[in-house]
Amino acid sequence: MEKVLKVKKDYQAILFPIFDVLLNGGNLLIHLYISWFLNPDAYGILNALFSLLFVLMIVGMSIQTYFAKKASEPNWNPEEASEILIITKQLIIIIGSIMLLLTPVMTKLLRSSYTSYLIVLATFGFQVILSYHRGLMQGQRMFLKLNLSFYIEMGIKLALLIPLMKLFPSVEVALISVLVGIAFSYHCARRGFIKNERSQLKSSKNKRPGVLDFSLTSIRIKIYKGFLQVFSTQFFFYYFTAVVLILANYHLGEQAGLYALSTRYGQIFIHIGLSIITVLIPIISGLKNDIRSFKKRVGQMLLLYMAGGSVLLAGYSIVMPFALKLLFSSAYQGAAAVIVPQAIAYYFLSIAFLMASMEMVLGSKKYLFILAFFAVALMVALSIWNSSLESVVTIELVFYISMAVALVIQFFTRRDKQC
Repeated sequence: MEKVLKVKKDYQAILFPIFDVLLNGGNLLIHLYISWFLNPDAYGILNALFSLLFVLMIVGMSIQTYFAKKASEPNWNPEEASEILIITKQLIIIIGSIMLLLTPVMTKLLRSSYTSYLIVLATFGFQVILSYHRGLMQGQRMFLKLNLSFYIEMGIKLALLIPLMKLFPSVEVALISVLVGIAFSYHCARRGFIKNERSQLKSSKNKRPGVLDFSLTSIRIKIYKGFLQVFSTQFFFYYFTAVVLILANYHLGEQAGLYALSTRYGQIFIHIGLSIITVLIPIISGLKNDIRSFKKRVGQMLLLYMAGGSVLLAGYSIVMPFALKLLFSSAYQGAAAVIVPQAIAYYFLSIAFLMASMEMVLGSKKYLFILAFFAVALMVALSIWNSSLESVVTIELVFYISMAVALVIQFFTRRDKQC
């Protein structure tokens, strides 16, 4: 029976990235659809708001990744699940309150309305609590259930967006469709349309021998420490995509829509990388105590990823310039100069994300200094050279290539005894 379950989970691990890439392809088509109804300036503001949401979603993604990492470990303690849920709700309240206090400042930075900003905050709350449920799905390697959760979100979003955008084309309508999609997906996860995680926790608890020998306080301290490390990594993942887009929206003005377009389609390489990382974390965590085997496996996966990514990048470079002319209005044709360089930048950023994730699994901390250095340096560079679309993308290209190379060198030159 255990062998059958293992084969089933391996099968799901193979299918998950395929379905996830298709899902992100659908998201790209949604952005194409939205661009037909919004001018470049409004589209730039919408993407800045989406970027703020992605920054806030770091909390949710960190909860999901931490939960997945813990639930996939052999010594997983099911008692931690309820504590993770309590901490999740606390974080929603604390961060939500802080963001409400910052409303006047943030609306000015984003060039948005108060209504749009409040919709983003409501979406954040639902996304974080939904991430708790998705974390268990990921940790238990229920990848098809995880796919289903994402597709429910997408389906509801489309059902609202397609008719409403025609009738009431606005930034608010696009944001509301996202909010309702995430809220409905959470409702399904909670009510058991997606297999209730409680049965999984019960099964895991029954397999765990002995009696718990540590207090509730020690469990919470352990969770906070583990969460903060995962959060540190996730923060940089979204910093290098979302925060840069917010800055570009602020500095580039009307050109921000062109930057948002090139960014949105170039990020397909980020989405592919994150899909692979989602599958790898619960699978490869079991090798972390054997650093030589771990490095060998990561090296093999990195070579495969680079080979596949190079083929995709070549195809993207051929197809996207024609797609831009065919599918987008003349107002967006200015993005042609940067649409391929932006994709190359994100391809290398996805490699950096992959290496950072592998360092996180090992429990290393040195890679965080590399990410922090490039984060600060990128912020300084963009504050100086932001006069044109080309200058912003060139800075990203140089920084992301350098960061990927630095992280690869850091990982493969580490001493075996470090972990």
